[in-house]
Amino acid sequence: MESHGQLLLADDEEIFLQSTADLLRLEGFSVDCAKDAHEAARLLREFRYDVLISDIRMPGNLDLALVHGISEPNAGIPVILMTGYPSAPTAIQAITACMVQVST
Repeated sequence: MESHGQLLLADDEEIFLQSTADLLRLEGFSVDCAKDAHEAARLLREFRYDVLISDIRMPGNLDLALVHGISEPNAGIPVILMTGYPSAPTAIQAITACMVQVST
């Protein structure tokens, strides 16, 4: 089966990470998983992805360091941010981080 795209999924909740990756694979996506921002950053440096799906609150992601640190080969990658702790300040922080990523 042909892949619909290469995704990187980053989340520190193991059950969510694996079950979401399994669902995305069933829909035809190739998915790599990272359990924290450090592992995700390493994968982003080593491989090319079509989309990053990342938890906001996970180890190594203080002030959305993962999004701010994206460089080649994934500069400009579309980012989907998610959190189990929604708030207005978190939403503003996420939007700001993604806008900075797009402008670089």
